[in-house]
Amino acid sequence: MTTRSFPQLVAVACVAAVLVAPGRAPARTPLPAAALAVLKERFPGLQPLSHALGPLHASGVSDAAVVLGRGEHGVRLVAVLRGDAQGGWRFANASGDVDAACAGCDVQVRIRDAGLEVGTSDPGARVATVRTWRFAYRGARGEMLRLVAVRSERVAPAEAGPGAVRAVSADLLTGEKLEVDEPAGAGGGGRRERRSRVPLRQPIAFDQFAWEFRGEAPETHFAPEHTLAAR
Repeated sequence: MTTRSFPQLVAVACVAAVLVAPGRAPARTPLPAAALAVLKERFPGLQPLSHALGPLHASGVSDAAVVLGRGEHGVRLVAVLRGDAQGGWRFANASGDVDAACAGCDVQVRIRDAGLEVGTSDPGARVATVRTWRFAYRGARGEMLRLVAVRSERVAPAEAGPGAVRAVSADLLTGEKLEVDEPAGAGGGGRRERRSRVPLRQPIAFDQFAWEFRGEAPETHFAPEHTLAAR
């Protein structure tokens, strides 16, 4: 059995917490054979590593988001397949190399509330970082799968005290930003938060998003701790 360090364990746990709804086990429905055939034809050198199924482009119709890669290390990308009411599947979109944002780290996907969430976990040397990007179809005819929200969470060991868990999220459609700072395992005690706004930017399409982004943009900047108000 492989022994993982604290940050690695935290990172894996955080990805599960972010990408799985509370009280609900991850979906284990296998990819339909027709969907696998589309992926094999489009990406012959890559293998499905994990996936999510659910309505993304239209209610009542199941789509698929699939993490593809070459074994444990190397390239990672997310392919989106559009399903139809007759059980057919066709290629819709694909990301760039997600692994550029988190070399050697975990990549997970989830489809919920008509949105695609892609999460990466970065164990770090001491502080684990979990990032989640949310995409949804927008535009005049709802044909553009674009970035609509971002979230970054840093988790330090419990002995780090106040600020052991820091999270920042931003809605890129409204510009609303929320930062939360609380001790690990405090049960809500000592929680502090700060609300602000970020400038709205031009829409970023799913297939054009730069996954090497590591939090330098204002959407996921953490404010100085003294600016957060106690709750």
